[in-house]
Amino acid sequence: MISMTGYGKAALNKSDYEIEIEVKSVNGKFLEFKCNIPKDVNYLEPLLRARINKNYKRGTVELRLRYIDRSKPEVAINEEKLTTFANMMQKVMKISHTETMPLEYLLREYDIIEYKNKLSDNLNFSKDVLDVLTKAIKLQQKGAIKEGKSIKKHILQSINQISDAVNLIESTILTFRKELFEKMKARIEDLLPQSTNINLEQRLMQELAIYLDRYDIQEEINRLKEHIDTLHKTFEAKAVNDLGKTLNFVFQEMQRESNTLGSKYSNQHSFQNILLIKEEIEKCREIIQNVM
Repeated sequence: MISMTGYGKAALNKSDYEIEIEVKSVNGKFLEFKCNIPKDVNYLEPLLRARINKNYKRGTVELRLRYIDRSKPEVAINEEKLTTFANMMQKVMKISHTETMPLEYLLREYDIIEYKNKLSDNLNFSKDVLDVLTKAIKLQQKGAIKEGKSIKKHILQSINQISDAVNLIESTILTFRKELFEKMKARIEDLLPQSTNINLEQRLMQELAIYLDRYDIQEEINRLKEHIDTLHKTFEAKAVNDLGKTLNFVFQEMQRESNTLGSKYSNQHSFQNILLIKEEIEKCREIIQNVM
């Protein structure tokens, strides 16, 4: 079991450049990739996205890339721009009767100096970025596996509590049916006149039997047990595709059965156990939203 929540960070330090990549993931129904990288290396985004798609099926994955370029920059002057803006400044100075205009202002404001990004031509840099990303992903998934083990432990604890509660409820069925039968029989006898005919009394008893059948929860109990067995088999399986979706479906079916159980069998014998079953199912459904 792997959680969709995790964090990993890796770095590489070379003489020409330094690279640092963070990978953070949270739960999500589909795979969503958020790429936060400097504009100068936007050309790397398709490579980064392909690597993320290869390693993740679902969840929101955020990647943050930082780098320091220590290589000697290639600097050039855009002579056409410089000439155009210099002529314009001459006119401004003449109109405003200003004798000087700081050169550094002109160069800074209008991108007269152009810096060539040498990293885009450096194949080793692209390879190193992907290698650092792979290391960050491994660290992120290591944390996700650890979180997944914790989730599995909590779910199994809940399943055991649900199983115990189901067995306790099942053990009260016979007692509840006898109590309900005696109560209804007593009320019928109070309502029937002493001279009532036997056919009417038999009919009422038949109606009472039908009424008691409405409180029969053995089918719901059996289905809950089957779902619990399915959960254990799912956890024991070596590999399950979309484990989170599979578990969510099973718990959804269990929730439906527990709701039926509550509506048919809410009494002093079972109320606390039915409440516990519903709470544990709801807790599990919330937790498994984080499961890959």
